Amino acid sequence: MPNYSVFTNKPEELKVQMFGSDLSTPIAVNNDGKIFIKSVEDTVNITGTITATDLDIRNLINTQDSVQIYGTDGTTNKPILTDTDGKIVISSTGVLSVQATDLDIRNLNNTQDNILIYGLSDSGNTAISTTAAGDININHNGRKFFELSLLNVTTGDNYQYTDFIDVSNYSTYSFYVKNTGTTNAADIVLQISPTTNAGDTIDLLLLASLPAGDKDVLVPNKFLRYIRLGYKSTVSLLSTTLDIYFQAHV
Repeated sequence: MPNYSVFTNKPEELKVQMFGSDLSTPIAVNNDGKIFIKSVEDTVNITGTITATDLDIRNLINTQDSVQIYGTDGTTNKPILTDTDGKIVISSTGVLSVQATDLDIRNLNNTQDNILIYGLSDSGNTAISTTAAGDININHNGRKFFELSLLNVTTGDNYQYTDFIDVSNYSTYSFYVKNTGTTNAADIVLQISPTTNAGDTIDLLLLASLPAGDKDVLVPNKFLRYIRLGYKSTVSLLSTTLDIYFQAHV
């Protein structure tokens, strides 16, 4: 009773009534002291907050428990679909993105794995073919040809030069020069060099005073990696025009 002291030699006979929120009705218990919870149409409504650091429940059992896993379609969360064997169903019309820092697979085995290497042909990307022994098939039907042309160039009083040409992959190469002018002559020089620096060049062949309307071929008889052609007017202030061709094959 409120505000009254209670004395007893038998603590087990001391009883305290616990009241619900209406402050007038004691909480009901059964003979074992367990609190009665009233069930209305199999629904128990409990309002309040439960706070716990560790909240343990029994281990899940696959025969009676299930956990629904959801994914998103970009807008709505939707449960992930599986087939009757429990395998995840992947739509053939969708896109599956896999992101990983390290994605390891088994080592490749030559008895069951293969990698195709492609090259570019006239008809598109084509797998490189090999013989039964594994040697790469090489087509020797034709030789590769390269051509560079400078047409209607005008000579001056000082030498002008073509760009350096790397001839390291060519077996045969030469310059063809035609003086397309009608009056004046031109001087032609063929230079070779181990680099693309002008200071490293060597004058290999000199074609002096190529007359108007005339033509000639310059073929180097020594090898360095780079080659170029120089041209100028034979007589100062008397320019002419030239057609220059560089041709080579492997």
